Amino acid sequence: MNQILDLIKAQSPRYLLRILMLSVFEVVVIVLLFFLTKPYFASYQVFWYLLCLIMVPACACSVAVNGLTKIASQVMVQAKHLNITITDTNNEKLVTSAWQYISWKKVLVMVSCGVLIALCYSESAKSFTDLLVLFIAIIIATFACANWVIINASVPMSVAVYKSYLVRRRVSNDTKTIDHCIRFHLLPWAGIASATLLTFFVKYYLGLADESGYVETGYVIGSSYISGVFVAVWLWLEVGQMARLDHILGRIHLAGIGHVTGSEAFSLIMFVPIGLVMFLAAFNGFFDIESYRYQTAIIMSVLLTLLCALTGVSVAILKLCASRTLKKQPLKEVADR
Repeated sequence: MNQILDLIKAQSPRYLLRILMLSVFEVVVIVLLFFLTKPYFASYQVFWYLLCLIMVPACACSVAVNGLTKIASQVMVQAKHLNITITDTNNEKLVTSAWQYISWKKVLVMVSCGVLIALCYSESAKSFTDLLVLFIAIIIATFACANWVIINASVPMSVAVYKSYLVRRRVSNDTKTIDHCIRFHLLPWAGIASATLLTFFVKYYLGLADESGYVETGYVIGSSYISGVFVAVWLWLEVGQMARLDHILGRIHLAGIGHVTGSEAFSLIMFVPIGLVMFLAAFNGFFDIESYRYQTAIIMSVLLTLLCALTGVSVAILKLCASRTLKKQPLKEVADR
Protein backbone atom coordinates (compact mmCIF):
# COMPACT_ATOMS: atom_id res chain seq x y z
CA MET A 1 0.00 0.00 0.00
CA ASN A 2 2.84 2.42 0.85
CA GLN A 3 4.41 1.76 -2.53
CA ILE A 4 1.14 2.64 -4.30
CA LEU A 5 0.90 5.81 -2.20
CA ASP A 6 4.43 6.80 -3.21
CA LEU A 7 3.57 6.30 -6.88
CA ILE A 8 0.54 8.55 -6.50
CA LYS A 9 2.53 11.27 -4.69
CA ALA A 10 5.10 11.22 -7.47
CA GLN A 11 2.32 12.22 -9.91
CA SER A 12 1.06 15.16 -7.83
CA PRO A 13 2.66 18.02 -9.82
CA ARG A 14 1.49 16.57 -13.13
CA TYR A 15 -2.04 15.73 -12.07
CA LEU A 16 -2.55 19.12 -10.37
CA LEU A 17 -1.62 20.85 -13.62
CA ARG A 18 -3.86 18.46 -15.56
CA ILE A 19 -6.81 19.13 -13.25
CA LEU A 20 -6.31 22.89 -13.53
CA MET A 21 -6.10 22.78 -17.33
CA LEU A 22 -9.19 20.57 -17.58
CA SER A 23 -11.12 22.89 -15.24
CA VAL A 24 -10.22 25.94 -17.31
CA PHE A 25 -10.94 24.15 -20.61
CA GLU A 26 -14.40 22.88 -19.62
CA VAL A 27 -15.54 26.21 -18.20
CA VAL A 28 -14.15 28.13 -21.20
CA VAL A 29 -16.08 25.87 -23.59
CA ILE A 30 -19.28 26.60 -21.67
CA VAL A 31 -18.46 30.34 -21.65
CA LEU A 32 -18.13 30.24 -25.43
CA LEU A 33 -21.52 28.54 -25.65
CA PHE A 34 -22.89 31.29 -23.43
CA PHE A 35 -21.70 34.03 -25.75
CA LEU A 36 -22.89 32.17 -28.85
CA THR A 37 -26.44 31.64 -27.57
CA LYS A 38 -27.80 35.11 -28.19
CA PRO A 39 -30.05 36.96 -27.67
CA TYR A 40 -29.87 37.53 -23.92
CA PHE A 41 -33.18 37.63 -22.12
CA ALA A 42 -34.01 40.27 -19.54
CA SER A 43 -34.53 38.08 -16.48
CA TYR A 44 -31.11 36.67 -15.54
CA GLN A 45 -31.98 35.45 -12.07
CA VAL A 46 -33.31 31.96 -12.88
CA PHE A 47 -30.68 31.33 -15.52
CA TRP A 48 -27.73 32.21 -13.31
CA TYR A 49 -28.89 30.02 -10.47
CA LEU A 50 -29.51 27.17 -12.90
CA LEU A 51 -26.12 27.72 -14.55
CA CYS A 52 -24.13 27.70 -11.29
CA LEU A 53 -26.10 24.83 -9.75
CA ILE A 54 -25.39 22.63 -12.77
CA MET A 55 -21.98 23.81 -13.94
CA VAL A 56 -20.03 23.41 -10.71
CA PRO A 57 -20.98 19.75 -9.98
CA ALA A 58 -21.02 18.79 -13.68
CA CYS A 59 -17.56 20.20 -14.44
CA ALA A 60 -16.08 19.06 -11.11
CA CYS A 61 -17.32 15.48 -11.54
CA SER A 62 -16.13 15.36 -15.15
CA VAL A 63 -12.66 16.63 -14.25
CA ALA A 64 -12.41 14.36 -11.19
CA VAL A 65 -13.32 11.24 -13.16
CA ASN A 66 -10.82 12.13 -15.86
CA GLY A 67 -8.07 12.76 -13.31
CA LEU A 68 -8.79 9.64 -11.25
CA THR A 69 -8.77 7.41 -14.31
CA LYS A 70 -5.47 8.87 -15.48
CA ILE A 71 -3.83 8.46 -12.05
CA ALA A 72 -5.06 4.87 -11.63
CA SER A 73 -3.88 3.96 -15.14
CA GLN A 74 -0.41 5.36 -14.53
CA VAL A 75 -0.15 3.64 -11.13
CA MET A 76 -1.16 0.32 -12.70
CA VAL A 77 1.56 0.63 -15.34
CA GLN A 78 4.27 1.67 -12.89
CA ALA A 79 3.27 -0.92 -10.27
CA LYS A 80 3.43 -3.64 -12.91
CA HIS A 81 6.85 -2.44 -14.04
CA LEU A 82 8.12 -2.47 -10.42
CA ASN A 83 6.46 -5.86 -9.84
CA ILE A 84 4.64 -4.63 -6.74
CA THR A 85 2.64 -7.33 -4.96
CA ILE A 86 -0.61 -6.79 -3.04
CA THR A 87 -1.98 -9.46 -0.73
CA ASP A 88 -5.61 -10.34 0.01
CA THR A 89 -6.85 -9.92 -3.54
CA ASN A 90 -9.45 -12.69 -3.39
CA ASN A 91 -13.12 -12.42 -2.41
CA GLU A 92 -13.03 -8.66 -2.45
CA LYS A 93 -15.28 -6.33 -4.41
CA LEU A 94 -12.96 -4.14 -6.46
CA VAL A 95 -14.34 -0.67 -7.14
CA THR A 96 -12.51 0.36 -10.30
CA SER A 97 -14.84 2.99 -11.80
CA ALA A 98 -14.12 6.60 -10.86
CA TRP A 99 -17.84 7.37 -10.81
CA GLN A 100 -18.28 5.04 -7.83
CA TYR A 101 -16.11 7.33 -5.72
CA ILE A 102 -18.38 10.34 -6.19
CA SER A 103 -21.00 10.11 -3.43
CA TRP A 104 -24.19 12.15 -3.12
CA LYS A 105 -22.59 13.99 -0.17
CA LYS A 106 -19.76 15.20 -2.39
CA VAL A 107 -22.26 16.28 -5.06
CA LEU A 108 -24.24 18.13 -2.37
CA VAL A 109 -21.10 20.06 -1.39
CA MET A 110 -20.52 20.93 -5.06
CA VAL A 111 -24.11 22.14 -5.42
CA SER A 112 -23.67 24.24 -2.27
CA CYS A 113 -20.62 25.89 -3.87
CA GLY A 114 -22.74 26.65 -6.92
CA VAL A 115 -25.46 28.19 -4.75
CA LEU A 116 -22.90 30.39 -2.97
CA ILE A 117 -21.45 31.61 -6.27
CA ALA A 118 -24.95 32.33 -7.63
CA LEU A 119 -25.90 34.26 -4.48
CA CYS A 120 -22.77 36.41 -4.75
CA TYR A 121 -23.42 37.13 -8.41
CA SER A 122 -27.10 37.96 -7.80
CA GLU A 123 -26.01 40.76 -5.44
CA SER A 124 -23.50 42.19 -7.92
CA ALA A 125 -24.01 44.88 -10.55
CA LYS A 126 -23.98 42.18 -13.28
CA SER A 127 -21.44 44.06 -15.36
CA PHE A 128 -19.10 42.39 -17.84
CA THR A 129 -16.36 42.42 -15.17
CA ASP A 130 -18.72 40.68 -12.74
CA LEU A 131 -19.45 38.10 -15.43
CA LEU A 132 -15.75 37.33 -15.83
CA VAL A 133 -15.37 37.07 -12.05
CA LEU A 134 -18.32 34.65 -12.03
CA PHE A 135 -16.66 32.31 -14.52
CA ILE A 136 -13.32 32.55 -12.68
CA ALA A 137 -15.15 31.58 -9.47
CA ILE A 138 -16.68 28.58 -11.25
CA ILE A 139 -13.20 27.53 -12.46
CA ILE A 140 -11.83 27.77 -8.91
CA ALA A 141 -14.79 25.82 -7.51
CA THR A 142 -14.41 23.17 -10.22
CA PHE A 143 -10.70 22.78 -9.51
CA ALA A 144 -11.16 22.68 -5.73
CA CYS A 145 -14.03 20.17 -5.76
CA ALA A 146 -12.37 17.91 -8.33
CA ASN A 147 -9.10 17.97 -6.40
CA TRP A 148 -10.98 17.15 -3.19
CA VAL A 149 -12.54 14.08 -4.81
CA ILE A 150 -9.19 12.96 -6.23
CA ILE A 151 -7.37 13.35 -2.91
CA ASN A 152 -9.94 11.14 -1.18
CA ALA A 153 -10.29 8.54 -3.94
CA SER A 154 -6.93 8.24 -5.71
CA VAL A 155 -5.43 5.72 -3.28
CA PRO A 156 -8.39 3.30 -2.98
CA MET A 157 -9.11 3.46 -6.71
CA SER A 158 -5.47 2.92 -7.69
CA VAL A 159 -5.21 -0.05 -5.32
CA ALA A 160 -8.49 -1.49 -6.64
CA VAL A 161 -7.39 -1.07 -10.27
CA TYR A 162 -4.04 -2.74 -9.68
CA LYS A 163 -5.64 -5.58 -7.70
CA SER A 164 -8.17 -6.05 -10.45
CA TYR A 165 -5.38 -6.16 -13.02
CA LEU A 166 -3.50 -8.79 -10.99
CA VAL A 167 -6.49 -11.10 -10.44
CA ARG A 168 -8.26 -10.73 -13.79
CA ARG A 169 -9.08 -14.18 -15.14
CA ARG A 170 -11.57 -13.76 -17.95
CA VAL A 171 -13.20 -10.92 -19.80
CA SER A 172 -16.82 -9.94 -19.32
CA ASN A 173 -19.45 -11.33 -21.64
CA ASP A 174 -21.59 -9.12 -23.87
CA THR A 175 -24.41 -8.75 -21.33
CA LYS A 176 -22.10 -7.65 -18.52
CA THR A 177 -20.29 -5.31 -20.90
CA ILE A 178 -23.51 -3.57 -21.93
CA ASP A 179 -24.62 -3.28 -18.29
CA HIS A 180 -21.24 -1.83 -17.30
CA CYS A 181 -21.24 0.66 -20.18
CA ILE A 182 -24.75 1.87 -19.35
CA ARG A 183 -24.04 2.28 -15.63
CA PHE A 184 -20.57 3.78 -15.73
CA HIS A 185 -20.34 5.49 -19.12
CA LEU A 186 -23.69 6.26 -20.73
CA LEU A 187 -25.79 7.35 -17.73
CA PRO A 188 -23.28 9.64 -15.97
CA TRP A 189 -21.86 11.27 -19.10
CA ALA A 190 -25.25 11.66 -20.79
CA GLY A 191 -26.60 13.16 -17.56
CA ILE A 192 -23.79 15.71 -17.37
CA ALA A 193 -24.06 16.62 -21.06
CA SER A 194 -27.84 17.01 -20.97
CA ALA A 195 -27.87 18.96 -17.70
CA THR A 196 -25.17 21.36 -18.92
CA LEU A 197 -26.82 22.02 -22.27
CA LEU A 198 -30.22 22.36 -20.59
CA THR A 199 -29.09 25.70 -19.19
CA PHE A 200 -28.32 26.98 -22.67
CA PHE A 201 -31.53 25.64 -24.18
CA VAL A 202 -33.42 27.54 -21.48
CA LYS A 203 -31.46 30.72 -22.15
CA TYR A 204 -31.56 30.41 -25.94
CA TYR A 205 -35.21 29.53 -26.39
CA LEU A 206 -36.48 32.04 -23.83
CA GLY A 207 -34.48 34.68 -25.64
CA LEU A 208 -35.91 33.70 -29.04
CA ALA A 209 -39.52 33.14 -27.98
CA ASP A 210 -42.10 35.65 -29.15
CA GLU A 211 -44.65 37.32 -26.89
CA SER A 212 -46.79 34.17 -26.92
CA GLY A 213 -43.83 31.95 -25.95
CA TYR A 214 -43.31 30.27 -29.35
CA VAL A 215 -40.00 29.50 -31.09
CA GLU A 216 -39.66 28.92 -34.85
CA THR A 217 -38.88 25.34 -35.84
CA GLY A 218 -35.78 26.43 -37.78
CA TYR A 219 -34.10 27.58 -34.56
CA VAL A 220 -35.02 24.32 -32.84
CA ILE A 221 -33.55 22.25 -35.67
CA GLY A 222 -30.36 24.32 -35.89
CA SER A 223 -29.62 24.41 -32.17
CA SER A 224 -30.48 20.71 -31.77
CA TYR A 225 -28.06 19.77 -34.55
CA ILE A 226 -25.19 21.86 -33.18
CA SER A 227 -25.67 20.59 -29.62
CA GLY A 228 -26.10 17.01 -30.87
CA VAL A 229 -22.83 17.06 -32.81
CA PHE A 230 -21.03 18.68 -29.87
CA VAL A 231 -22.25 16.05 -27.39
CA ALA A 232 -21.67 13.09 -29.72
CA VAL A 233 -18.07 14.10 -30.50
CA TRP A 234 -17.33 15.04 -26.89
CA LEU A 235 -18.54 11.73 -25.44
CA TRP A 236 -16.93 9.74 -28.24
CA LEU A 237 -13.55 11.20 -27.28
CA GLU A 238 -14.17 11.20 -23.52
CA VAL A 239 -15.54 7.68 -23.19
CA GLY A 240 -13.03 6.34 -25.70
CA GLN A 241 -10.21 7.33 -23.36
CA MET A 242 -11.93 6.33 -20.10
CA ALA A 243 -13.09 2.93 -21.34
CA ARG A 244 -9.56 1.83 -22.25
CA LEU A 245 -8.85 1.12 -18.59
CA ASP A 246 -12.04 -0.98 -18.34
CA HIS A 247 -10.99 -2.84 -21.49
CA ILE A 248 -7.59 -3.67 -20.00
CA LEU A 249 -9.25 -4.90 -16.79
CA GLY A 250 -11.69 -7.09 -18.75
CA ARG A 251 -14.77 -5.05 -17.84
CA ILE A 252 -15.56 -4.29 -21.48
CA HIS A 253 -15.53 -6.92 -24.21
CA LEU A 254 -17.83 -7.40 -27.20
CA ALA A 255 -17.37 -10.41 -29.47
CA GLY A 256 -17.88 -10.60 -33.21
CA ILE A 257 -17.19 -6.95 -34.04
CA GLY A 258 -15.23 -6.22 -37.19
CA HIS A 259 -12.55 -3.59 -37.47
CA VAL A 260 -13.78 0.01 -37.19
CA THR A 261 -11.46 2.80 -38.35
CA GLY A 262 -11.34 6.25 -36.87
CA SER A 263 -12.81 7.80 -40.02
CA GLU A 264 -15.70 5.32 -40.00
CA ALA A 265 -16.44 6.07 -36.36
CA PHE A 266 -16.31 9.83 -36.98
CA SER A 267 -18.61 9.50 -40.00
CA LEU A 268 -21.16 7.66 -37.88
CA ILE A 269 -20.88 10.33 -35.21
CA MET A 270 -21.66 13.00 -37.81
CA PHE A 271 -24.41 11.02 -39.53
CA VAL A 272 -26.66 10.39 -36.52
CA PRO A 273 -27.29 14.07 -35.59
CA ILE A 274 -27.97 14.85 -39.25
CA GLY A 275 -30.40 11.93 -39.46
CA LEU A 276 -32.20 13.03 -36.30
CA VAL A 277 -32.68 16.65 -37.37
CA MET A 278 -33.75 15.56 -40.87
CA PHE A 279 -36.38 13.36 -39.27
CA LEU A 280 -37.48 16.30 -37.12
CA ALA A 281 -37.62 18.58 -40.18
CA ALA A 282 -39.66 15.99 -42.09
CA PHE A 283 -41.99 15.62 -39.12
CA ASN A 284 -42.50 19.39 -38.95
CA GLY A 285 -43.14 19.56 -42.69
CA PHE A 286 -45.60 16.68 -42.70
CA PHE A 287 -47.70 18.16 -39.90
CA ASP A 288 -47.09 21.75 -41.06
CA ILE A 289 -45.56 22.78 -37.72
CA GLU A 290 -43.99 26.24 -37.90
CA SER A 291 -43.24 26.86 -34.22
CA TYR A 292 -43.12 25.22 -30.80
CA ARG A 293 -43.76 26.43 -27.31
CA TYR A 294 -40.38 27.13 -25.74
CA GLN A 295 -40.99 24.39 -23.13
CA THR A 296 -41.57 21.86 -25.92
CA ALA A 297 -38.50 23.11 -27.79
CA ILE A 298 -36.35 22.61 -24.67
CA ILE A 299 -37.66 19.06 -24.17
CA MET A 300 -37.12 18.12 -27.83
CA SER A 301 -33.56 19.45 -27.86
CA VAL A 302 -32.72 17.62 -24.62
CA LEU A 303 -34.11 14.36 -26.04
CA LEU A 304 -32.06 14.76 -29.23
CA THR A 305 -29.02 15.49 -27.07
CA LEU A 306 -29.58 12.26 -25.14
CA LEU A 307 -29.83 10.26 -28.38
CA CYS A 308 -26.60 11.83 -29.64
CA ALA A 309 -24.96 11.07 -26.27
CA LEU A 310 -25.99 7.43 -26.70
CA THR A 311 -24.43 7.50 -30.16
CA GLY A 312 -21.15 8.94 -28.93
CA VAL A 313 -20.80 6.40 -26.11
CA SER A 314 -21.83 3.46 -28.30
CA VAL A 315 -19.43 4.32 -31.11
CA ALA A 316 -16.58 4.79 -28.60
CA ILE A 317 -17.20 1.36 -27.06
CA LEU A 318 -17.63 -0.37 -30.43
CA LYS A 319 -14.43 1.14 -31.81
CA LEU A 320 -12.55 0.18 -28.65
CA CYS A 321 -13.74 -3.44 -28.75
CA ALA A 322 -13.13 -3.68 -32.51
CA SER A 323 -9.61 -2.25 -32.40
CA ARG A 324 -7.03 -4.64 -33.82
CA THR A 325 -4.11 -2.67 -32.44
CA LEU A 326 -5.16 -2.26 -28.81
CA LYS A 327 -4.04 -5.73 -27.73
CA LYS A 328 -0.78 -5.33 -29.58
CA GLN A 329 0.11 -2.07 -27.88
CA PRO A 330 2.34 -2.12 -24.80
CA LEU A 331 0.42 -1.44 -21.58
CA LYS A 332 2.24 1.85 -21.07
CA GLU A 333 1.20 3.19 -24.47
CA VAL A 334 -2.44 2.39 -23.79
CA ALA A 335 -2.37 4.03 -20.36
CA ASP A 336 -0.67 7.15 -21.71
CA ARG A 337 -3.53 7.90 -24.09
